[in-house]
Amino acid sequence: MANHVLRRLRMRGKRVYVGLYRVRKAILVTLVCWVAVLYYLHSKALKQYITTESEAIRRIVEKEFLVSCGNTSFTLKERYCGKRFKWIIDNWTNNVCFVRYGINEKETPCSIYKYLVFVERVCSYPGYTDELIPSLEEIKSSPPHAEYTTDFLILQNKLTQCGKVCEWIKGRVGTNENDWIFNARDFAKRLARKSSNNEYLTSSRHVFSSLKLRILLHMGLLTKEFGLNFGEAALAGGPLGELVQWSDLMSSLHVMGHDVVLSWSPDRLAEVMLPHGHNEDTCRPARVFDIVFTDIIGLEQIRELHGSLYQYRCILRVLDVYGTDPQFNHPLFNPEKQGTWGGKGLNPAQFFTHFPHSPDNSFLGFVVNNKISNSDDKQESNKKIALLYGKRPSVLNGRNKIKYIDLINEHFNETHATMYVNVMNKKGMEMYESIPSYVINHRNLEQVEFRRLLRQSWVYVGLGFPVEGPAALEAIASGVVYLNPQFRVPRPVADKKPTKRLLASQNPYAENRIGEPHVYTVDMRNLTQVEDVLIKIKNRPRPKPFVTHEFTFLGFLERIHSYLEHQDFCTDTWQESIISGNIWKKKVQQWPPLSVLQVEVSDKGESCTSACSRKKLVCERSLFKDINNEESFNSIGKHCENIKQVFPLKEVENYRRKLNYGRPEAPCHAPSMSPYVCNTQTDSLLFSCACTPPTDTQRICPCRKYDDQIALCVGC
Repeated sequence: MANHVLRRLRMRGKRVYVGLYRVRKAILVTLVCWVAVLYYLHSKALKQYITTESEAIRRIVEKEFLVSCGNTSFTLKERYCGKRFKWIIDNWTNNVCFVRYGINEKETPCSIYKYLVFVERVCSYPGYTDELIPSLEEIKSSPPHAEYTTDFLILQNKLTQCGKVCEWIKGRVGTNENDWIFNARDFAKRLARKSSNNEYLTSSRHVFSSLKLRILLHMGLLTKEFGLNFGEAALAGGPLGELVQWSDLMSSLHVMGHDVVLSWSPDRLAEVMLPHGHNEDTCRPARVFDIVFTDIIGLEQIRELHGSLYQYRCILRVLDVYGTDPQFNHPLFNPEKQGTWGGKGLNPAQFFTHFPHSPDNSFLGFVVNNKISNSDDKQESNKKIALLYGKRPSVLNGRNKIKYIDLINEHFNETHATMYVNVMNKKGMEMYESIPSYVINHRNLEQVEFRRLLRQSWVYVGLGFPVEGPAALEAIASGVVYLNPQFRVPRPVADKKPTKRLLASQNPYAENRIGEPHVYTVDMRNLTQVEDVLIKIKNRPRPKPFVTHEFTFLGFLERIHSYLEHQDFCTDTWQESIISGNIWKKKVQQWPPLSVLQVEVSDKGESCTSACSRKKLVCERSLFKDINNEESFNSIGKHCENIKQVFPLKEVENYRRKLNYGRPEAPCHAPSMSPYVCNTQTDSLLFSCACTPPTDTQRICPCRKYDDQIALCVGC
């Protein structure tokens, strides 16, 4: 009985325990569900709150604003753009420089946005609309026109500020001042007659273009920090070719009425390119110049100042005496031996050369003055005088040069030189090194004195160096015969220069474009040939002064004017005037026009430079894009069964996979025809006139006619 009672109690206790367990479990499940529900609701609210706060924080951090311009709205999503936008709205009254760009109390957020897009360029231009950009006709006040000036005192004062490094340039500017003024006036009248469709131009005979430009000339070669010291060295027999170019460039730009700013050192460069410094509490225009002329040294100084060339890349013009081939300009294919001279990645036409030897580049040139002064000694000019070409006695070093000079001295009454000697002996006397005793050396002469001596001479004797210098053309312009040394083996223009161009003589331009009776190209080692030429020169009357049109004042002005009017390497859809601050829609016109194109096919292994030259034409690099297609092959009767697109990056990768050393050859020959395949180019930087293709490949070449200006097409 007792056991039965105990069993029943155990069973009841078990049922109670199970019931309590189930109740507790149910309560726990209910609590968990409620917690889950509450957690879900809380999470949803929290997420919504966080999203809202994050959006607010993001808008605060990125300074996102909605700006309305007419019927179009723009959201400023860029972090720095929004930050700058907010700062100007809050602080524009703190600095008067914003008034220069039209930002005042009457301006709207749209005006500030335009300022950030077009002036400071910190906000991207929305490419889907042109509503921000007015047409030129919609501008209230038209930008100023460039009108020629007769006041050279302004330019002289700028050169005075430059100091001694600009002393030689200042002297040349002063010497040629009247010639620039006379020829600029004549050129302006010619432009007025041609521009019958332009009311403003025809109303004034002294207008050069529709836009006055602010142009920087940064002469990097004058900076003492680089160690070349060109400016002061020119006063002691140093190289003059580069200084001649800078002098004529600044004179032509000034006389045509443009605002020319000079720079000659890193400190001066920072002063003119960053007028407001790096201070964020002021306006900071991305560009303060319409065009920047510099050289390779100056190019690196500009890059160092700004950290990159991004904002200025398309408005750069680089003075480059010997030229830059497209393959060496390309960052992927510039050989290491070229050092800092190559690999710039600019449009090859942005390099401006000394002579018209590289159709891939632009020809700048210089001016040769053939004006004869009344003060020249006419009696002395009747003497048979030979003048040696060279500024240093080192040009006399070399095989048979002394014998060459001895022979010349036998045929002429006197032999003169203008060589700078700075070597002293123990007694403090100048040592003339290898200068023969019969040579009358005038040392370094001023420009006027050198011209007088040149006009008194009968023959100007080249000695092989310097190559492609201006003095040969100056001699021809003075009525002096130039003896042009021929190179038995064509030689490179200079060491470590980014070009494969080879020279067959000291001055190929004088040899090919001028010739006899002004120029005689001779082999200095062949004394029999030299003597025959000397006898011919003596028996002929003295030639009249001669200058090709492209090296006259007028020819230089024509060329510079055409470049300023038509060359445009920027991809922007708008044009701006730095001087006036105006912005308007750009009128895109191809230059030279497609109508001048003449397609020629090269021989196998021949460059387009040579192929066009054989036809008395010149290669026009800018037209490669118009023939880089299958239609061009069909037009010359070549049916392409297989068209291959040349990808430079792929060529580099294939080269590396073969584990070859060095760098691959640039695929610059396309468009071209190889056996069984037609090649088209995919990289516009590698369009090249000078590129020599493989020996089994023919190139398709864009050629054009030229008249008295190789750089300019006929009728454009």
